[in-house]
Amino acid sequence: MDNKFDKDILFKEIDLIQSCITRMANNSFLVKGWLIAILVFAFGFLKEEITFLFGMALIISIIGLWVLDSHYLYLEREYRWKYDWVIENRIKGNDEYLFNLNPGLKEMRNSSNKNVTDFNGMFKTMFSWSVIYYLVSILLIVITIYIHV
Repeated sequence: MDNKFDKDILFKEIDLIQSCITRMANNSFLVKGWLIAILVFAFGFLKEEITFLFGMALIISIIGLWVLDSHYLYLEREYRWKYDWVIENRIKGNDEYLFNLNPGLKEMRNSSNKNVTDFNGMFKTMFSWSVIYYLVSILLIVITIYIHV
């Protein structure tokens, strides 16, 4: 990448990938916001006794939002891998997969990330320290309130 045109292409491509990373991070943040909103509604506005069915529905929604949050975080991680690959390979003059924003494309991963499967990566993300501590604390709060009400 010797001329300005090629550098412009590189900057535009990494800018597009960075916008995808930002969007995934924003989606993850919004899912956490929805989780808090559901919990505030469930325990703040309901004055009557919480039934078993309502408690189970609340726990199922927490688990569903946990999976969705983990999905967005995993996609963000895949875009970061793509970002690293693009920087490394565009400098060498490789123009394969130019402007390809498919996060699951295994060919656009560095050697350390090539063997990560979608299920394995998603599972590792679901139980990463940043996600599991947040989820466990919310589940403990919900179970404590459910038991004492």
